[in-house]
Amino acid sequence: MTCTELRSSLDPYLRGALSATESEAIELHAAECAVCGDLLDGAHLLSAEVRALPKSVLPVVDLWPGIQARLDRGGRGIRRRYALPAWALAAAAVVLVALSSGTTALLTRGATPRLVADLPSERIRGLEAQYAAASDELGRTLTASPGKISQETMLILKKSLTTIDSALAESRRALARDPANASLEQLVLAAWRQKLDLLRRATTLAGAGAAS
Repeated sequence: MTCTELRSSLDPYLRGALSATESEAIELHAAECAVCGDLLDGAHLLSAEVRALPKSVLPVVDLWPGIQARLDRGGRGIRRRYALPAWALAAAAVVLVALSSGTTALLTRGATPRLVADLPSERIRGLEAQYAAASDELGRTLTASPGKISQETMLILKKSLTTIDSALAESRRALARDPANASLEQLVLAAWRQKLDLLRRATTLAGAGAAS
């Protein structure tokens, strides 16, 4: 099992479409290769997060407890029970865009320029589609709950989402120039995870507003 073979087999592995022997080969390689190990861990985490999201849009006050309970069972739930202050929504986005810009520059330094940008791998496109669907789901939930978040907080949220989207776009452009770069793949997925986390925080605030 090589790194390239693992990346190309990751989607069927997560869907349970591989044989026991093929799955074992992936897990053995991931245990020996730090990059592929991180890639596999991230893919497992994404699958768990997507499965935890609801299949339809529900009122915020009913939606979030179910998501949080499932995340709690996985050891990744948000443990604070009070509403986060408005400034907390922006903090993560600022950190992300700084890290993304610096990391992208380091990862692409010295790379050979390409006249035609290669497309990201099918696996990454599939993972991004799942993240986009989850992001849209939470976004629709917020839109369906007008007045439950203050105007000031909503402005901060929109600005933070714009910042994250800029970091995501930069990371995706870098990945298009170097589609075999596993570290850039992780940077793209990290930006998606940051966006989902920000939207989840916003639903927490909306739920608190509905209860007050």
